[in-house]
Amino acid sequence: MTRDISLVVGGYNWIGAGVRSVGTVIADLINSAEDDLFLTAYILSNPEIIEHMHSALARGVRIRVIMASPERQNVEIMDKIRDLEKKYPHMKLVGITDLTMHAKVLVSDRKTALVSSANLTFSGMTKNYEMGLLVNSCEIAQQIENVLLKIWKSA
Repeated sequence: MTRDISLVVGGYNWIGAGVRSVGTVIADLINSAEDDLFLTAYILSNPEIIEHMHSALARGVRIRVIMASPERQNVEIMDKIRDLEKKYPHMKLVGITDLTMHAKVLVSDRKTALVSSANLTFSGMTKNYEMGLLVNSCEIAQQIENVLLKIWKSA
């Protein structure tokens, strides 16, 4: 079993010195996905993420999103997500309303997982001091996905 774990950060003063930014890693994971993306978000308000998701969907990548109550989200972004759901049958969104979805996780192709403190906002991905781990491990990525599926199936 091979595991490759690396640190990712946000915050202008932390980026550099051989450490990748959380925003770049998120974009790279979405853009390199071949089959499947599963992500969770407390807040998703960065339009660049929506653009990357749109490109992935156009390539045929299935995307599942679990987020905090859609009523708490940016209306314009939610409209774009709903448009993607209408256009692409392989795009699905579940909003959690009974509890708070606070996890910030992205699983790509059941091979790679990002677990981070960063919200999918401009500030969360760029300005705020955030930290996370990028894990290249099928075993760990699948474990995370299995946990997410429990939430997905119960929503």
